[in-house]
Formats: sequence, C-alpha cells, structure tokens
Amino acid sequence: MGASLCKRVDDIDDTTLKPPPPVLVPKAPVEDKPSHKELCTLTIQAGVRTYVTRKALEKRLRKRVKRKHAELEVVTCEGTYIDNLKTLRDQYKVPMVAHFKKKRWPEDDLNKIFSNLEAIITMHEVHFHPEFKRAHADGKSLATVFTTYGKFFGIYDLYLKNYNAACDLLQKYRTKHKSFRALLEEQRHDEGGARRFQAIESYLIMPCQRISRYELLLAEILRNSFESDNPQRYAELVKAHAMVKERATRNEAVQRDAEDGLRQSELSQLIKGLPFNLVDQNRRIILEGKAEILNESAATVTSASSDLHSLTSGFLTSTKGRKYIKGSVYVFSDLILWTSHKNAYLGSGSLSGATVCEEKEDDFLCVALKEVQLPKRRRKKINKGGFLWLRLASKRERGSWAEKIDKTITALAETEKNRKLRNIR
Repeated sequence: MGASLCKRVDDIDDTTLKPPPPVLVPKAPVEDKPSHKELCTLTIQAGVRTYVTRKALEKRLRKRVKRKHAELEVVTCEGTYIDNLKTLRDQYKVPMVAHFKKKRWPEDDLNKIFSNLEAIITMHEVHFHPEFKRAHADGKSLATVFTTYGKFFGIYDLYLKNYNAACDLLQKYRTKHKSFRALLEEQRHDEGGARRFQAIESYLIMPCQRISRYELLLAEILRNSFESDNPQRYAELVKAHAMVKERATRNEAVQRDAEDGLRQSELSQLIKGLPFNLVDQNRRIILEGKAEILNESAATVTSASSDLHSLTSGFLTSTKGRKYIKGSVYVFSDLILWTSHKNAYLGSGSLSGATVCEEKEDDFLCVALKEVQLPKRRRKKINKGGFLWLRLASKRERGSWAEKIDKTITALAETEKNRKLRNIR
C-alpha cells in the first residue's frame, strides 16, 4: 500500500504544484507636485480674477446708482421746469398784458413774445409730470412715458419759430420805452422784495432747451443700463432715446430756420437798393462778414467767357494794382451777395455752376459766377457771368471762406440734381 501511494505521488506533475502567477494591478500615476514658481503663478492668477470680478461688480453698481440719479433728475427737473414756466407767466406775462393794454401797444407783439406758453404748461402739468412721478414710484421705465406722450412735442414748433422774434421785440421795447424797462426790472422782485427772479430772457429760452435736456438725460440712463438685466425694458429705452433725439434735432432745425428767416428779413431792410426779395423759406445763411471788394470802376464783373471755370493765375494777377473798397459779403445756400460799407447793394450772383479759386500769393479769392445781377445804374453792363474778387484779412480766413463757399456750391449742385431726378420720375 505504501509503495502504491509513493508511486501515485511520483506520477504528479511538478508544474501543477506551482502557485498561480500574481495579478498585476496598475499603479496610480504619481502626480508631480507643482513647483514654488507655479504655485505663485496660480495664486496671482486667482487674485487677479477675484480683483477683476470685484471691480466689474463695483462698476456695475456705480452705473446703477448713476442711472437711478438720472431717472430721479427727470422727475425733479420736470417739476422745476413747470414752476419756471409758471413764473414766466405770472411774474412777467400777466403784468405785461395789463401794461400793453394801458399803453395801447400792439397785442400781436405780446402774442409773439409768449407764443403758446399756456399750451406748453398744460401739456407738462397734465401729462408728463404726473406720469413721470407714477412710473418712478412704481419702479417702471420712464421710457414708456416718452413713447406714449412724445407725439405732443410738436407743440414746441410754434414757440421755437417765434423765439428769435420775441427776443428782438423785447430789445425793441426796452430801447424805445422807459416804462417797459422799469416794468421788467420791477417784476424781478416779489411783493416783499425778498425774492429776486431771473431776467425774462432766462425763462423764455427754457422751452427751447427742454427737448435737448430730455435727450441728454435719456442718454445718461441708457449709458448706465444693461441689456442683460431686462432686454424688453432696455429695447424700449433705446426706442425712446432715438425718438427724443430725432425730435431735438428737428427742433434745432426749426429754430435755425426761424433764425435764418429773421436774419433775411433784417438784411432786406438793411441793404439799400436790393432789386429782389431776399426772404425765402428754402434759403439758408451760410456765411457773412467783412471783406475788401474789387471796386466797381475796376470792373468787378467782367464779361463771361467760354473758359469761365478755367481760372488761372493770369486772371487773378490781372487784379493787382486795382482799387478795393471795404464792404460786406453774404453767402446764402443759393447765392452770394455783396454790399458797400454803407450797406448799399453792389451785386449778387447765383452759386449754381459757380467755382472758387484761391490766389496763393495774396489774401484774396475769386468766385466765378454764371449769373450776376448788378444795381440798376449798371444794368446795361450786365453779362451772363463774371468774377467776384474778395480780399480778406488773412490767408487762413481766405481758406476758410473758400472751403465753405465750395461746400455750398457742391451741396446746391447735389440738390439741383436730386430735384431733376424727382421731376423725371
């Protein structure tokens, strides 16, 4: 039995008695520790990010505070504006109405001075001021008020058209009537004499500046608003600002047209022997000033030639040694007019098809005109075109005049071209 057991043991393969191979478990990669320099860089980057984030938040908060101040200013300034207009009415208009009736002065002049002041007061007192206060108290956008009631801004057109005439009338009555000067000075104080009001001109100009003031305040609110906070409210604010800005630009144009019309009327009365009506609603005053004009006896206007626009130094040097007289030159959007120092009409010419040439050596410029109109005493010498020589105070002034006249000629040519295209269509 023992021998058989030994035999069986001897028959076992030695390989079956070996232990199984070990299981190889992959080792986790050992991370390299950052160096001291890298740790410093990471720390600095984290600090910079924190600083930038904090500064951005501070800037955002500052903008929100500025926006709140601008919104509050819209509300408070509206009340102040209405109070000033009421002061103009109660402190100046009411006493002036009684004074005009007493002196039997023209009531139309008084209507031009104050125009539609009552309508402007009513519009702001009934619509704008209550709506501004309500929107600000409820935390709503003020832009809604502008988009809703902005259509009433057209009421300012009449006031702006009469503003320059109102200032001239005030000056006229001040100069001619001592009682009017005393009245205006007396109304600058209240009954007790404790309060002193501003001059009447300071109140009269306020409606002219109102829409522009709205535009500046809305621009400040828009500049300090964020679209991400409320996209719909931001879009409404952009729309309101664009509308008010357009209205402010239109008001400036209306006032500028009124100024031009008033100045044209003044020149019509000032210039002696004017052979045509200078006042035209489509005419604009571009430039006016003093200049030395080539004397009439030296043929200010020469015969037109085929090469009228090909001015050379030969044409200009031919004026040397000739006598110049002091006078005034007025450049309008469609013509140029020149007078003597005593405001006597010397001539005018259409800027249609005209050209400008500067003489580099002397301080004068030449305007080549296709159509020229001279005084009655020289009508027989009128030709289809001619040259106007002007000597100015300096080369710098000459260059400025030449540039403005050239731009006016270009704009007139473009206007005439567009008019022809519209007629063809």
